[in-house]
Amino acid sequence: QKLAAAQGRPVVLFCHQLLDIPATPAAAADRIVNAAEVRQRLEAHGQVLAVFCGHKHAGDQQSIQGIPYCAMQGMIEGRQNSYAIVDIAAGEPAVVRIQGFGREASRTLPHPEPPSK
Repeated sequence: QKLAAAQGRPVVLFCHQLLDIPATPAAAADRIVNAAEVRQRLEAHGQVLAVFCGHKHAGDQQSIQGIPYCAMQGMIEGRQNSYAIVDIAAGEPAVVRIQGFGREASRTLPHPEPPSK
């Protein structure tokens, strides 16, 4: 409902578990059960700038259907802490920059691609 209410506006999603891994028995504890359905809704929205999650303490980043999925580094791993500040610069297209600290890398996310028709 909230995603539908944001139609026509840029969206950034934050969740704990992963949305970007396949539905396998081995991955069941790490992923959101209805991840494929959630991704379809995000893709249909057309203006999702990024999806941020945790749970995968080593961190990861990939794009699925043009949407960047960022698993942030875990704060509890190793001797060096890890955190980030996310800056979203308005514009056409908006720019999402991550300023990483500790083990988290600084980077600029790729621009999401418009949904395929």
